[in-house]
This record gives sequence, C-alpha cells and structure tokens, in this order.
Amino acid sequence: MQIIIELIITIVGLYLLLEAYKMKKHNKVSNFVVPEASLNTCRDMKGLSNFLFPRLLAFGIILTIVGVIRLIDATVYDIGKWNLIVGLIAIVAFCVFYKQMQDGKTKYCG
Repeated sequence: MQIIIELIITIVGLYLLLEAYKMKKHNKVSNFVVPEASLNTCRDMKGLSNFLFPRLLAFGIILTIVGVIRLIDATVYDIGKWNLIVGLIAIVAFCVFYKQMQDGKTKYCG
C-alpha cells in the first residue's frame, strides 16, 4: 500500500511539471491548479500564469524528488529517520505553494 502512495506522489509531481510547462507555453492556468470558479473571474490570466509558473515548477520538482526518495525507501533502501524529514519537506512545500497560490489569486483575480 505504501508503494502505491509513493507512486501517486511521484506521478502528481510529474503532472505538476507538465502543467507548469503548459502554463508557460499557453499563458493559461489549468483548473487542476486553480479552481475554475476563480479562473472565470480572473482579470489578468497572463499575469497569474507568470506569477504561478516558477512556484508550480518548484513544487512539482520537490514533489517528484520526494516521491522518488520515498519510493526508494519503500522498495530498495531504508533511509530511517530521513523519511520523516522528507515527508515534512513535502508538507512545508505544499503549505508555501498553497499560500503563494492564494496570494496570486487575490492579486490577479480579485
């Protein structure tokens, strides 16, 4: 069961990287990242896209790395207490990204 959770974390991290790439290319934010109701009221989609891109990219990279490390821990090599630290890094990264996303929605979508 743990392996499935670690795979999901890794896949979500990779998907966020794909969304960041699409966001940069098309200057449009996905409703996977920001709820559709907020996007419909957005005054400056390009500004929101430019604001969120580096944050989404960083969060996607962190989540992918965390997922891979935890997969290695679950299958190949026990990293012991470092597993807890890696999990805490993921939680802190999520909290920071969520706060930044809320700030961006407030600034660009009103």
